[in-house]
Amino acid sequence: MKNIIFFFLIIITNINAQEVVKVGAFNFYPGIFQDTDGKIKGFYVEALNEIAEKENKKFVYVYGSWDEGLQRIKNGEVDILTSVAFTEERSKFMDYSNTPLLTVWGEVYVIPNSEINGILDLEGKTIAIMKSDFSGAYLKQLTSKLTINCEFIETTDFEEVFNLISSKKVDAGVVNNTFGAPKFKEYKLRSSGIIFNPFDIFFTVKKDTNGELLKFLDEYFHNWKHDRNSVFNIARQKWSHGKVGSIEVFPQWLKNGIYSALLLILVLIIFIGLLRYKVRVAKVKAKESEKEYKDVVETTSDLITIVDGEGKFLFVSKASIDFFELEPKDCIGKSAFDFVNSDDREYTMNKFSEWLNSSESNFHFENKTISKKGKVLNVSWNIHIERNNNQIVKITSIARDITKLKKTEFELIKAKDQAEESEKYLDNIINNIGDPIFVKDEHSRLLIVNEAFCKIFGLSKNEIIGKTLAEDVLPEERENFLKIDRQVLKDGNENINEELLTTKGSKTITISTRKTRFIDDNGNRYLIGVIRNITKVKEKEIELIKAKEKAEESDRLKSAFLSNMSHEIRTPMNGILGFSGLLKNPNLTGDQQQKFIEIIEKSGARMLNIINDIVDISKIEAGLMEVNLIESNVNEQIEYIYTFFKPEVETKGLTLLYKNELPSKETIIKTDREKLFAILTNLVKNAIKYSIEGSIELGYHKNGSSLEFYVKDTGIGIPKDRQEAIFERFIQADISDKMAHQGAGLGLSITKAYVETLGGKIWVESQEGKGSTFYFTLPYNAEQKEKISIDNEIILNETGKYDSSEVVGLKILIVEDDETSSSLIGITVENISSEIIKVMNGLEAIEACRNNPDIDLILMDIKMPVMDGYSATQQIRQFNKDVIIIAQTAYGLAGDREKALSVGCNDYISKPIDGKLLLLLMQKYFN
Repeated sequence: MKNIIFFFLIIITNINAQEVVKVGAFNFYPGIFQDTDGKIKGFYVEALNEIAEKENKKFVYVYGSWDEGLQRIKNGEVDILTSVAFTEERSKFMDYSNTPLLTVWGEVYVIPNSEINGILDLEGKTIAIMKSDFSGAYLKQLTSKLTINCEFIETTDFEEVFNLISSKKVDAGVVNNTFGAPKFKEYKLRSSGIIFNPFDIFFTVKKDTNGELLKFLDEYFHNWKHDRNSVFNIARQKWSHGKVGSIEVFPQWLKNGIYSALLLILVLIIFIGLLRYKVRVAKVKAKESEKEYKDVVETTSDLITIVDGEGKFLFVSKASIDFFELEPKDCIGKSAFDFVNSDDREYTMNKFSEWLNSSESNFHFENKTISKKGKVLNVSWNIHIERNNNQIVKITSIARDITKLKKTEFELIKAKDQAEESEKYLDNIINNIGDPIFVKDEHSRLLIVNEAFCKIFGLSKNEIIGKTLAEDVLPEERENFLKIDRQVLKDGNENINEELLTTKGSKTITISTRKTRFIDDNGNRYLIGVIRNITKVKEKEIELIKAKEKAEESDRLKSAFLSNMSHEIRTPMNGILGFSGLLKNPNLTGDQQQKFIEIIEKSGARMLNIINDIVDISKIEAGLMEVNLIESNVNEQIEYIYTFFKPEVETKGLTLLYKNELPSKETIIKTDREKLFAILTNLVKNAIKYSIEGSIELGYHKNGSSLEFYVKDTGIGIPKDRQEAIFERFIQADISDKMAHQGAGLGLSITKAYVETLGGKIWVESQEGKGSTFYFTLPYNAEQKEKISIDNEIILNETGKYDSSEVVGLKILIVEDDETSSSLIGITVENISSEIIKVMNGLEAIEACRNNPDIDLILMDIKMPVMDGYSATQQIRQFNKDVIIIAQTAYGLAGDREKALSVGCNDYISKPIDGKLLLLLMQKYFN
């Protein structure tokens, strides 16, 4: 901060010692103009900055329109004005410099598809001109003299002229070439070919004042103009982007004028005579050619060439020495393409061909040239093609060396993060910052915003700039941020504040805003702010608080669980160890011994249940639980559970009931028999444990594609607020009155995990003091087996064995990633096959089918690495719709058969594969 203060003190000290010169500034791009940041820039400014540095002067710019600039110098409000054309009227109140700053001319610009190509085409058109502009005034006079009726609209500057043309609000517009050459592409315009009235522009001061200043500037610019490497010329190249402007050799209006002149000459020949006319024209042309040659060709650093329709040089200016390292005479007759760098030669020749076949006359492009000695230059070309009855007369071009410019552009691209090189880069940097950034004036009006700011408010920059956005937020939010704005602007203290913001669309977010004050050299105060959307951070904080609370709750419950587990393990251990010790007493009776043994057996069984629960819950936690899907008879399972628990239930004075809804042949489903048994066992045990009187009922009924099981008791019931918690791990240990019942409290957690693994869901309906009913579902997939049993009948021969004599000589592809399963299938089908092909995944299966189009049968595993069976079947069906594909899977769940058939399989068989059933399916398709 001390360094910054010291820097500003130095600047202030220097400024106090400097002579201040007020310069009238207006929009004359690229000479002098006001950029988007409000600063005055251009090649005049860079030249004057060089003078200011050397001569200890300070140039202060007073910006306005061109017309305002003329009024200010007339009134003495500014000391000097740039780019002023000489008129008798202006010379009455201004003195001019001796050395012209530039030679410029007026040019008419139009949109690309405009029909205006000559001055006569302006008839009936609307033309934009800048107020008090010399070129605009000249075109007014010219069209009036030629009796061309057109309407003129005056603007404040050339930018507005181009804006009106681009937006099609006028038909054409007049600017000078210095502005038009570098700007017309930006506005997507073109020159109409109407070029007129070349004139010089000068520095001027108020009449009879500042004579020394004018003389002083005149000396600098006189020297600079004749030095190609001077600050002035380099700045011109930089700001003009290599395009200072050029006059087309034969614009359309000039052609039309020539044709009219020729017609007039023919009339004059009748009266004057052919000889006098030819002599006069020859003299005029000779003088014009000599003047053009001296004024343009010999003095310009640009290369001027004329080629024929084949690209051979007809004329080359002296700049060929710099471009081609050849004298002009040595270039004549050579092909222009010989001087194009090999990398760009084909591109240039294609462009040349396009121009010849185009109806357009003016073109611009860039390429690289190569000299006789191998010097490569980046060159910008302006091309004009002159035609006569669609025949190429000649092709004139002006080439400019932009090698240094290209190098500078490359360096600027590399250094785009350094905002001081270009305001464009700074703008890009600001807009690429993810956080919204803004700058406000003393009235909280927004002056600068980035794209992130627009996005957070859902508005465009045009809708934001100049407003406070007070009307776009809620009143309470508005008062808060405007109050902070005023405070920061007043005391200069940085403010960081978190606040709510309701943006367009009524979406409320939480933001953190950092605001600070900035004061410029003129004492104007600005507020600079950065916004950060911290909504997700705040949400994350809430989530973390909830997670912390949940973790603390989980830790407390785990502690309670471990305490209960300690009690549950010690209790049966106490029974086992205690009564084992009592059995050592030799005086025990036989009944006493038998009673002690029963107690030890019950304690051991209780201990084993606890250990099994711990092992099961550990497997579930670790994701190591395995599923073994086999055929299970639901009725048999229910009846077994009933028989197993009936004595225990009756001993407690309860009644045990069961209900099987379906006949046995319809209750064989594919599921994990052991896990189904464990689910029913856990639920019945709980019912016995928590029931004091009444009954317990278990059963099931079919509900669509599922079997819905239930276990109903008349026990103590479960409070409403605990009916979901009882299925969670480490929760039951926290239930009050737990001392009244034995057990670790893991049964329902294990049961829930088993049910969900088997494709079902579990829930409870309960009322305190009246009992509970636990429900769970499993997929009902019995129809598949039943259907196969009905539709297919195993054919036996006289010996009672399966007869496969009718199915032989098949070429079979086995797609199976498990070697054991692959070998088993191979052995099963080897007697009916002529060739067996084995692959490990779906991708290999597709390749095998492409290479063996005569395959009869594909046994397709579903779950495989690389590509599964469903995807492989879909791709095979794209090129082979006839081969028989039988899906095989270890899942065995409801819906597998339908999915296999939907992707193109002919049939389906579940693992473990029944050999007879597999051969039966083959007979079905190959009998």
